[in-house]
Amino acid sequence: SWSNLNYYEKYDHIIRMTNKFFNVSDNNSQNFKNISNTKILGHNFDKCFAVLKYNDKNFYIMGSKKINHGVLFDSQFKYVSAIKYEEEYFEGEIEKVGYGNYKKQSKWRIEKSINLLKMINKYSDIKDNAVLLDLGSGYGFFRYAAEKSGIKHYGLEISKYANKMCKKLYGFDNFEGEIWDFEPRHKFDVITCFDVIEHISNTDDFLKKVKSLLKKNGLFVIRTPNLNSFEYKCFKSLFYSLKVEHLNYFSPQSLSLSLSKNGFDTIHAQTTSHLFQGFHEFPLDVLKSNMEGSDIFLIGKLYEKG
Repeated sequence: SWSNLNYYEKYDHIIRMTNKFFNVSDNNSQNFKNISNTKILGHNFDKCFAVLKYNDKNFYIMGSKKINHGVLFDSQFKYVSAIKYEEEYFEGEIEKVGYGNYKKQSKWRIEKSINLLKMINKYSDIKDNAVLLDLGSGYGFFRYAAEKSGIKHYGLEISKYANKMCKKLYGFDNFEGEIWDFEPRHKFDVITCFDVIEHISNTDDFLKKVKSLLKKNGLFVIRTPNLNSFEYKCFKSLFYSLKVEHLNYFSPQSLSLSLSKNGFDTIHAQTTSHLFQGFHEFPLDVLKSNMEGSDIFLIGKLYEKG
């Protein structure tokens, strides 16, 4: 009977049965009066995307269903502050927080970084003399891939521990600190931001700062979890990218809107999905064409004077 179903019937069936198996559902019963005077990208908060439980406390991802953007609130419906990104975050194997054994993941993370560079070059030509800045450089996996590709690169990382590991593993020095304190002598042709923007509370200020660091026609390359993904629709609050260290949750629509608001044109956007790869007679390419993969990969171009 599965083979006789069309794509949309399979799509709905997987979502319904996964929701049932994991006993998850929408959370729209939440009271919005506590945040009724706030907006996100000009839209009212009218949806609770998920309720996360951590350390016996509830956290709520509230946002706009029109643009599929969520913001993390604590049990008192107050904005959540960023956590500390030190050794325990990278190597501590804390449930629902951080990476766990980040160093042991180096091989596949470098391979992923090489593929990210290929994607950037596929949709925009990085010139031979281009200078790249990697935000949230971590242990330096992406900088290592850039080094192997002959690209001049710099890194910025707030974690003292990650900077120590980056120097130990690859010999790279990152600027240690917040982006707001970063005042380089020159501007950059490319700024990469992989798995970072979801950790930022004030994304408007963040994008304004990124804009100030880019040359005219410079590229801003982002990867971040997709709140409009098929995985989220299947697993709801159990979606693996919903974490208490993620303060903003984007969809392709809300991410493009955020960039447009701050002077960037989106020149390429795609989503990727791995969890359902190989699922019998279920075409992942349709998910990708509908922008419903689990991660967003987006390239913005700064056309204003840099």
